[in-house]
Order: sequence, then structure tokens, then C-alpha cells
Amino acid sequence: MGPHRASVWGVRMAEMKPPRKVTCPSCSSDFAPNSSSSKWCSSECRLKSKRKGFTCSRCFQQFSSDTKGRKVCDSCKTQACLAPGCSLDPSKTTVPFTKGYCNPHYLRLMSHGDPLKGGKSPNVRKAIDHSDGTRTCSKCQKRKLLADYYQDQNGSKGRRASCKACVNNKMRTYYLDNVEEKKSKTREIRRKNLYKIRARDMLRYEAQKDKRLALVESQVHIRRARRNQAPFDNGITRIALRKLQGDLCAYCGVSLNFVRARGRVFSGTDATIEHRLPLSRGGRHTWDNVVLACRDCNLSKGQKTEAEFEKYQLELLAAQSGQPPVDRNPSNESRTEQA
Repeated sequence: MGPHRASVWGVRMAEMKPPRKVTCPSCSSDFAPNSSSSKWCSSECRLKSKRKGFTCSRCFQQFSSDTKGRKVCDSCKTQACLAPGCSLDPSKTTVPFTKGYCNPHYLRLMSHGDPLKGGKSPNVRKAIDHSDGTRTCSKCQKRKLLADYYQDQNGSKGRRASCKACVNNKMRTYYLDNVEEKKSKTREIRRKNLYKIRARDMLRYEAQKDKRLALVESQVHIRRARRNQAPFDNGITRIALRKLQGDLCAYCGVSLNFVRARGRVFSGTDATIEHRLPLSRGGRHTWDNVVLACRDCNLSKGQKTEAEFEKYQLELLAAQSGQPPVDRNPSNESRTEQA
């Protein structure tokens, strides 16, 4: 028998065999599958068997659903809350009940052991947005810009319903009412994690050392200005003055050293902040009254004004050279000639 006649004979034998029958696991009916991988008689049975079983959180009965995360069956979804006197309509809420209770009564049940214990649930006001880009605060009922609300990824338009002022006032009031409890918790946490907190603080201090020292320097001058009851400006530091005035001393012109001193070893060229009119003589700690000066000029000037310091420098140079000092102020020369 040739190969062609053998293949024809095989086809005829296959046609003579009865069709294979398989039982559908969903409807339990016998059917002839189209392929060897077919297990269900129809697409409806296939989807039905693919549905996962869930346990209802109210009646604890098994039910099937195509929706992921569903915990309440259709029959229980129309039932009201088990707490007596609850006025919540279950058909109008999208939040599923837990163990037969709505969310407020379930939280009371978990906290106090009774769904009716605890205080009254607060009235939650929703944020009211307007077409001009403003929002009405749910606390103070004032219309403010969205920038006046803290960011919240779960809030409407990514913002909270209460403005920043109301939130800050609430947090401040809560802290003042529970200040001793907060302090005791903080002390207990620090006592248990003392070495971790110290190591973390050291790393943060080293990473932000320049900024912290600049802040300390600014606060020292502000404290001196307050002590002398003088006006002051914030942010006056050596780094800020360096960007405005350069690297030279305002009096002698020497190149200033801005490197931080180590071990309290100072140099005469170290950059310092000098007040043109001293604070003790009515000067102000403002941008127009401060200059960069080397440490030697700062110590030499002391509480002198710029005119007095210039005269002092001329007298010092004359004493060193053995010649009388020369007055560079032309007004004094004219006064001498008139006399």
C-alpha cells in the first residue's frame, strides 16, 4: 500500500469514528468540542465559570460577580444599616457597608464596641468651586484662591476643602490642648531611638552646615539690632553681600577670605559684616548701611563713623612715617583760610 492510499485510509477511519463528547463544567451538559482545548459549551458558560466567588460582608453568603473588590451581594445592598436610628440610604451611597454597618457606625463599633457610642458624627461640608478659579472654604465660608489651600491628592482639584488659615488654626488649637501629651510622646520616642536620632541630626547638620551657619550669623546681627532698637532687614549674610559687593574690603581693598575658620583660628583678612554707621550710634542693620570688611579693619573701626575711621587711619599713617597728618576734607581747608 502506497503512502497516498494510507493517508486516504486514515481520513476515512477518522470520519467513521464517533465525535468525542465533553461535559461542560458550568452547565453540566455534554457537547462535542471543536478543538482539544475546548472545555465549555458556549462563551456564556465560560464567563460564568471565570467569575470569582465572594463572601458578602453582611450575610456572609457566597456570591459571584464580575466586579473586582465587591464585598456586598445584591440582596444585601438594598438593606439599611444595622444600627438603630441610622438615616443613611444604602441605595444612594457608593461605599459598601462593613458587617452590616455604615462607615460611621462601623468606626464607632471598632472604637467603642458599640455602634451607638461615641460623639455625634461631624457634618462634613464639601468644597464649593467657582468659575473664576476661587473656592469657598468649608470652615470660614470665605472665597479664596486655590493657592490658599494645601495640596491633597484625594481632594477636589488636588486641594483641601479648608483653607490654609483654618487648617493652621485647627492644628495650633489641637497642639495647645494636647501639648503635654505631645511632649511626653516626643520624649519617649527620643529616649527609645536616641542614637538613631543623633546620627540623623549629625548627617543633616553636615549636609546643611553652610546654610545653618549663615542663618546663625544673620540672627546674631538681628538680635544686636533689636537690642539697640534699630530697624533691620532679613537675609543679610556674608554670602549675600559677596554677590553684591565683591571680594574686596570696603576700607583697605584687601582680598577677603570667605573660608570658615577652624578651631577658632582667625585671620586678619577674614570677611566680616561692618556697619557704616554703628548700631550703638543710631545706625540700622539694613542693606544700605552694611559693607564687607576684613577683620583687621572691623576691629580698628570699632564704634567710629566712616569719617572718624578715615581720620584715624591718616593719623596712624602719619605717626608711622613721622609726618603731620594731611586733612583730605576740602571744607576744613576753606575754614582755616577764612580764619
